[in-house]
Amino acid sequence: MPGMLALHVGTPLRVVSVENDEYLGEPYQVLRTVRENGEPAQVIAEGETFPDLTDPATGGWLLALLDENAHYIEHSGANGELPWGAWWEGIRTDFQHLGEACAFLAIKSGSFAP
Repeated sequence: MPGMLALHVGTPLRVVSVENDEYLGEPYQVLRTVRENGEPAQVIAEGETFPDLTDPATGGWLLALLDENAHYIEHSGANGELPWGAWWEGIRTDFQHLGEACAFLAIKSGSFAP
């Protein structure tokens, strides 16, 4: 999603837009991005492209994408706890970053298949 930070072969790229295309009947996505130095880059989102789960904007988008499962995410950080928690089957698992908690919950709920 636009605004997310993607890691493409380990290089951080801020997503500007996402375009769907097709080659020989196979669908794929093209990410139009900006490098940290402001230089534009275009990558095909496949294999070596992942969201940066430590990025706050990426975490916000992942939370929005959880839809009805978003209410299982909470922020606390009290008493030395890690600031983000994801609840699944009555057990809270703590995370340093919102994106990590969202990815955990998406996998547990079946919203995302690794």
